[in-house]
Amino acid sequence: MILYDASGNKIHDFASAYAGKKFSIVGDSISTFTGYVPSGNAVYYTGFNAGVSSVDDIWWKKLIDALDASLLVNESWSGSRVTTTNGEDSAACMTRCESLGTDSDNPDVIIVYIGINDFNNGVSIGTYDGSGNFPTVTNTFREAYAIMLNKILTKYKQAEVWVCTLPYCERTGENIFPESNGNGDLLKTWNDAIRELAYLFGVKILEHANCGLTYQNMDEYMGDYSAGDGLHPNALGHSLIANNDIRQMDSSVNLRY
Repeated sequence: MILYDASGNKIHDFASAYAGKKFSIVGDSISTFTGYVPSGNAVYYTGFNAGVSSVDDIWWKKLIDALDASLLVNESWSGSRVTTTNGEDSAACMTRCESLGTDSDNPDVIIVYIGINDFNNGVSIGTYDGSGNFPTVTNTFREAYAIMLNKILTKYKQAEVWVCTLPYCERTGENIFPESNGNGDLLKTWNDAIRELAYLFGVKILEHANCGLTYQNMDEYMGDYSAGDGLHPNALGHSLIANNDIRQMDSSVNLRY
């Protein structure tokens, strides 16, 4: 990638380790944008809400551009969960996690950023830790997350897979710190589950929990904060996530947003 200043002078020329790689995304509303998810998927970001005016404001687009890579498939769905609780199969990722390629191509890199809707809706965290039989149920978080990763790694054997921990959020004006859900589960406990399953399956971790989105700065970085929530980042919030991921994925890339 070659970067230029406002006068057109070259200021930096580098080759990212991910240059030319094809990325696919598994996500929820935070990763959606109109026209960049498969037809029929529910979309949150339309370009007219939550302080996001363009796909260029979204975390994965910033990341992919910085790494000089390209998007293959973005299987994100607003409201999506890892689990299939309440029969929400169409919005869950049990099938979508196997739809990350095209008829002619498979992803080089897969990023999984999902789980906050399971947490916020009080889904049971489950118990699977790799010490027992492989799970079959998809209505508890640990079990469903393990099944999802197994499906991804089985179908896309050559892909580099990253999973994302979950940053702080706020729901319907609730003021809870440290962050917990209706079951009394701490968000930290869910992030620890994601980390443990990542280690178990040998995939990499993007620490969105440490990206800079905090309970104290939601009013600045969450686009729906003024409406009584604090779940969907605005453009500045997406930049925090993207910058975090650039540093973790390729420290030689010094482009920041």
